[in-house]
Amino acid sequence: MTALLEKLNRNGWRLWLATVLLSCLLEAGPSRLVASQNVMLAWNPSTNADVVGYNVYYGNASGFYPYIVNLGNDTSTQIYCVNDGATYFFAVSAVDALGDESELSEEVSYTVPFPVPPTLQTQTLTDANGQAYAISLSATSSETGWWEVESSEDLQNWIPYTFGYGSNVSVVVRLAEQTAPQMYFRLVYL
Repeated sequence: MTALLEKLNRNGWRLWLATVLLSCLLEAGPSRLVASQNVMLAWNPSTNADVVGYNVYYGNASGFYPYIVNLGNDTSTQIYCVNDGATYFFAVSAVDALGDESELSEEVSYTVPFPVPPTLQTQTLTDANGQAYAISLSATSSETGWWEVESSEDLQNWIPYTFGYGSNVSVVVRLAEQTAPQMYFRLVYL
């Protein structure tokens, strides 16, 4: 395996983060949505003909890799459902046909960002005479899950107005339905 290591070192084989994909969402029970993400890893292939695969090692502490992904001859993979706000450390080894492994590549780290909360947009809907008859509330999120629009007259006491499931929120509030002179709304993910 020494020849394999020397060849890898001479060729400047390095692990690099290619992109982050926001796609994996996990529900932690019926009332709480926990967003997670995927990390896409890619590296330059070894030019050594003895290499038949790669192992990706990762964990939450530098140099400590409790997780391993065994790959064939692929030079990229996704690590699924990493946690928002957590830092992960990655390293890769090359494997030959006998199962011998090279030393680990240089370590790279990545801190998974928290998703940006959606902003509730409002638009007043008017009839042909220009009279307001409803308010449209909408939002788009990178998360898919249960959401609730709540209303308040005083910004202190909030009550459920309506709810739904998905990443797009679209609610129409008829002004005739309001009994208070002013009404506030907020979007909550459950």
